[in-house]
Amino acid sequence: MTYREIVQLQKDIGMCVGFLVGRNELIDLTEVYGFDAKKFGILLYPDLENNLNAMKNDCELMQKLLQAKLNKVPNLTEIEKVQGYIAEGKKLKNSQDKKEIIGFISKVNVALSGEINLGAQFNAVYAAGVPYEATLFNSNPSNDIIGLLECLEIHLERICNSKTSSQQSIPLVQIHNQNQNINSNQNVNQTSIDIVFKNAREKIEESEALSEAETKEALEKLQELEAIIKSDEKRKVKWSKIGSFFKWFADKSVDVAVAFMPMIVKSLELM
Repeated sequence: MTYREIVQLQKDIGMCVGFLVGRNELIDLTEVYGFDAKKFGILLYPDLENNLNAMKNDCELMQKLLQAKLNKVPNLTEIEKVQGYIAEGKKLKNSQDKKEIIGFISKVNVALSGEINLGAQFNAVYAAGVPYEATLFNSNPSNDIIGLLECLEIHLERICNSKTSSQQSIPLVQIHNQNQNINSNQNVNQTSIDIVFKNAREKIEESEALSEAETKEALEKLQELEAIIKSDEKRKVKWSKIGSFFKWFADKSVDVAVAFMPMIVKSLELM
C-alpha cells in the first residue's frame, strides 16, 4: 500500500468516526475496499436513509473494517510516529519561537537517531543536553526545521515502501552543508526529487482556482519539467531548458507559480 493510499484510508476512518458519511459514501467505500455490502443495513434498506441509528451502526461497522485493514499495514506504528512528527513540525515551521523549534528538532533527532542519519554536524548541534544558547549559536532553526521535515517525508515514503521493519540507519539528505559535502547517494536524491514533484502535482490537482483545462496543461508542463530534471544531461543544459518554464508560468495564476517555483529551486539543488 502506498503512502497516499494509507493517508486516504486514515481519512476514511476519520470520516466514519465523525459520522460524516452518508449512504452514497458507504456504497463507495464498500466498492473501493471490497467489503460485503450485505453487512450494512442502510445499504440494503434505502428507506432507512434518515434513520440515524442505522446510519450510526453502519458508520461504526465501516470504521471497524477500515481500521482492521489499516492495522495490517507493515510498519504502521513507525508510520504514525513519523506522521505525528511531521504534523507537529508543520505547526512550528512559521513560529518565531526559536527555543520551541530547537526543542522539537532535538526531540526528533534523538528519537529517530537509530532510524535516520541527518549528518554528523546536525546530530552534534541538536544532541540531547546541548544548551539552548550553544545550539542557537551553531544553527539556523528556521531553516533546519524545513530541512528536517523534508527528511521526515523521505523517511516516511521509505517506511511505506518497505515490507519489513525500518529500524535501521538510513542516510538522508544532509541538512547542514557548512564545510560538508551534500550526501551524494543517488537513491536519496532521486527520492527527494520524487517527493518534490509529488507535492507540486498535489498542489495543482487540489487547486480550486484552476479550471480543468488549466489543470491539465499545468500537469503536462510538470511532466515535461520532471523529464528534464531526471535526465542525464549536464546541469547547464538542464537550466537552459528550464528557462522556458519561467516564461510560461509568469502568465499563469498564482497557484501555478506557487506549485512550480519551489519545485524548480529544490530540483536544481538536488541535480
